[in-house]
Amino acid sequence: MPVLVDYSDCVVESIIFIGQSSQTKGMTDKETEYWLGIDLGTTSVKVVLLDLDGNVLCSKSKQTCADVESDEGDCGYEQDPSKIMEVTEDVISTVIYPYKENVKGVGITGQMHGVMLWSEEKQNPIKAQQCKKDFPHHSNLYTWQDQRCSPEFLGSLPNQSDCHQTLSTGYGCATLFWLTQHRQALVKDQGFTACGTIMDYLVCRLCELDHPVTSDHLAASFGYFNKEITAWDEVLIQNGDFPYHLLPHIIPAGKVVGHTFEVFGLPMGVPVFVAMGDVQCAMQAMLSSPHDAVVNISTSIQLGFAVSKAKREKIVQTSPACISFFPYFDDQELALFAGLNGGNAIFCFAESIAQWVSDLGIASDIKATSLLPKLQNLSENLRAKNSLVSKHVSSPLVIHPVLFGERHDKSLKASVSGLDYASLSNVGLLFHSLSEGVVNHLHCMVSPEYLASQGIARLQVSGSVPTNNVVVIDRLRLLYSGRAHASENKDHVFHDVGSPQGTGGIGCDNETGDVEGVKPRVEVVMDTRGLESVGSALGAARVAHSYSSSR
Repeated sequence: MPVLVDYSDCVVESIIFIGQSSQTKGMTDKETEYWLGIDLGTTSVKVVLLDLDGNVLCSKSKQTCADVESDEGDCGYEQDPSKIMEVTEDVISTVIYPYKENVKGVGITGQMHGVMLWSEEKQNPIKAQQCKKDFPHHSNLYTWQDQRCSPEFLGSLPNQSDCHQTLSTGYGCATLFWLTQHRQALVKDQGFTACGTIMDYLVCRLCELDHPVTSDHLAASFGYFNKEITAWDEVLIQNGDFPYHLLPHIIPAGKVVGHTFEVFGLPMGVPVFVAMGDVQCAMQAMLSSPHDAVVNISTSIQLGFAVSKAKREKIVQTSPACISFFPYFDDQELALFAGLNGGNAIFCFAESIAQWVSDLGIASDIKATSLLPKLQNLSENLRAKNSLVSKHVSSPLVIHPVLFGERHDKSLKASVSGLDYASLSNVGLLFHSLSEGVVNHLHCMVSPEYLASQGIARLQVSGSVPTNNVVVIDRLRLLYSGRAHASENKDHVFHDVGSPQGTGGIGCDNETGDVEGVKPRVEVVMDTRGLESVGSALGAARVAHSYSSSR
């Protein structure tokens, strides 16, 4: 099975048609109503179209290849919004072409935390339709991966009124503070009149809004958000240097914010819902019971479950430091571990190999995306042949792949233990241990005992990484459901893993994922609906569908 990651080649795109336009013949107008879901992800745009019953009619995803060089070097992670808009228009037009006149609502989601600036005065969607390349005046998108805000800089910023809310590099308000201090000309002299996420920008272009409107989901991801009154923190108003006037207005998720102009292949007058968080939408697409939690592993990693506000007040003090609480739907909150180390850590390994080969002068045209399937195959072959990495046995090599730190502890670093000549020369084993390490780290952050204590009985798994990396899904099953406890190799497992190894000095005594002494009580279920790559878009479409029905 090929490895599918968010960092695919730019030419890669996929489309799934579950229904055809011929099906609409003979149907009544009510039977041919459709709802569109759009996900502006970190590396791709995904679109889903639902029918009246909420079933997926078709879906499509396409890489944006929007990354651009940053003047902050490796600390900056920036993208070109124009490229993202071009791909978005292409994907939307393709999906809705046979159904466009019957689209009744648009739900939009995407990458949280990031921020861009633009000028509403120079924005004209109708003109942009006439000339696709004539995009409105805007800055780059500073994504959630941006590292320009050092711990020292963050420590110098005003304290948030909500002491339980975190502020990290890559958060919109933190980035705006940094730009105000270090790029004053960009913020003050370019004529920008608005800021927001890339999704807020899309909503403005679709509806020709005078000023952006965002959801409580995305406002919370910016930092400095007062969720008690659904407003920006007063400290932003009090700070004379912060560009408060650029911030979007805030309304709860699930509200209509405007109606479409004839842009992006959409007809005039379609209701557009306020843009939502991709994590919330991914969870909404999968959560079907209050006893469910969802873990999604793609570029990054998220594990979350829904709680009432009353329950949140009871569990916030006893939850791990890595758990944050974000606005969800229907007056609930989302208890969430939003890890920074997922498929990106695995991809970095492939990228490093490609760079080493280039540096040695062996080949300069090898791409990391072409290496991933080969690494996966080597790991699979090794699993089949070597008892050390068989179905329920871990290798003595332990990789702690925290390459990007974590928001709750930016001092976390990657580490390797148990490395010897045999493992150093076995790239398949390195890849296997790295894949295990991603799950081991998750297990250290959010244990099955914690989930069980919150009434969680089932962990639903989604995302491109576990879908295509057998090592990852098997490791999840082992650590959270304890499937290996009945294995005849149990003693060998404990001997090989060894609890003293791989702690990485972070205060976790089980970083290797050792199952000895652990009593997992959570069923692990892999999502098999075949829509792993469009989960957030599916959630956005379902919000548009369900909230349209209730209006």
